[in-house]
Amino acid sequence: MENSIKIPKSPKVLMISPYFVPRKRVGALRSYKFAKHLKDLDWQVCVVHLEVKGQKLSDEEKLALEGVELFELKTPFDRTINRSSSDLGEVDPHISNHMESCNLTETQSQSNTSITKYKIPLPNRSEYIPEDQEKKEEGMRAKKDIVQVGAPIQRVIDRFECYFPMDTWYPLLRSHLNYMEQILIQEKPNLLWVTADPWSGLSVIRTLSKRLGVPFVVDFRDPFTLCPIRSAKKSNWAKKVEKNLEVKVIQEAAAIVFTADETLKLYQESYALHADKMHLIHNAFDYDFLNSSAQLDQNMELEQNNELFRETNKLSAFIDSSANRDRTSTSEGSSKSEPFKLLFLGKFRSSSPIEPLIKSFLVIKKNHSTFFSNIRLYHIGTLENQVQKELENLGLTRQFISLSPIPYDRVPDFIENFDGLISLLNPIRNMVIPSKFWDYLPATPPIISIGTNLEMKEILTNTQRGYQFESFQTEEIAQKLYELQVQRGSFSLKSGTSKKHLNRIVRFSAKHKTRELSDLFLSVIKN
Repeated sequence: MENSIKIPKSPKVLMISPYFVPRKRVGALRSYKFAKHLKDLDWQVCVVHLEVKGQKLSDEEKLALEGVELFELKTPFDRTINRSSSDLGEVDPHISNHMESCNLTETQSQSNTSITKYKIPLPNRSEYIPEDQEKKEEGMRAKKDIVQVGAPIQRVIDRFECYFPMDTWYPLLRSHLNYMEQILIQEKPNLLWVTADPWSGLSVIRTLSKRLGVPFVVDFRDPFTLCPIRSAKKSNWAKKVEKNLEVKVIQEAAAIVFTADETLKLYQESYALHADKMHLIHNAFDYDFLNSSAQLDQNMELEQNNELFRETNKLSAFIDSSANRDRTSTSEGSSKSEPFKLLFLGKFRSSSPIEPLIKSFLVIKKNHSTFFSNIRLYHIGTLENQVQKELENLGLTRQFISLSPIPYDRVPDFIENFDGLISLLNPIRNMVIPSKFWDYLPATPPIISIGTNLEMKEILTNTQRGYQFESFQTEEIAQKLYELQVQRGSFSLKSGTSKKHLNRIVRFSAKHKTRELSDLFLSVIKN
């Protein structure tokens, strides 16, 4: 009788994600989270991705991807590995010492007339190199020379991409089309899933779907032709080609996924006939990086879990010190010698402009001189020369400190060292949610969001994780930072509210979002 029982075969999805781990781009990590959690939901998962020269999967990634079939597409060269501002850095075993090193050097510099400027550290180096030591470091000179030589080449490539539809990955992906077709024939997936990072994947998925008759789901993530910043950089001919591709993809796809409600609404309005096949699945934070043991047992007293938190989110450090901070941080004078550390886990660029912070810091400088002398904003990457000169002229050089990219698996612990977390969004890109926002959400320092995305504001309000301001509200931003400094202890999690905090954000976890994706996949297969 037992032999007559038919065990239903698990559905199979083939994910075409050109960017995938060990690459640490945002798009690569989104695909990685989906792949490992889909496997846990009884999906058979195959992933086709570009090889990453010189990098290998970590032990944790290998373990998480056990049972997932990985197929690499060979690349002759890859400039995106070291260049992309979306990359999150490689493992540095001493990353936790960076803050201490910076603070120590800064304290020493305060007694001198000269101001130390911090440079991005060399690969595999655990210390920051002050500018006045740069001449002693041959490695640093070599690195600067490489950047200078590569910059003209990159400018030529960028100029060429203005006239090239989609992106310059298209010829390579197109050359692998027959190989990808053979993978599909071998694996026989129930459906295809493609990430639009890079955008050329959209063209590839259409061709494969037509050849083999397999339905496909597209993960647009961000706007394609409807992105004002991206479109402004493309020639008219390239725009027409891309628009034609976008129309065909939306017509032919079984489903289209976006990561922000504003983007979803934008496309539903522009393509009203296909609005019902468009869906919202946010980016997400991953409990695996926080350590799943941080999720409390329902029957355990929260006060008994300090050690558990200490091993995961470092929440107990806040819990243990919150009472003392509440008693001692009620006035500005109580923390005059203690730096107020802010973190922007990104690079300043057109999509995340530095100007609102500069103006807010000038307000603080005018209204709260003592607080101004203690405030520090740590950010990823070096500043452009023009910005550095502006900071020098305004007397803000000491307030902005550069960091090297933070290894992704170290981010949860690293950001707990700060008193506030900064999110920046160009007003004309209010249809997206910055990826770093999801890294901030499960942390304990309050979030200061500078932008106009209404969905972000709603999430911050509902989760009680922070505050949102528009970029022109510099007086309000300055005042809120001052208030956070005065009452910083009261903004850390208490043992009595930790569980509520986790409950408020759980629907934004990678496991929860993967369930949403799985439900979407099943609906496509059934139809």
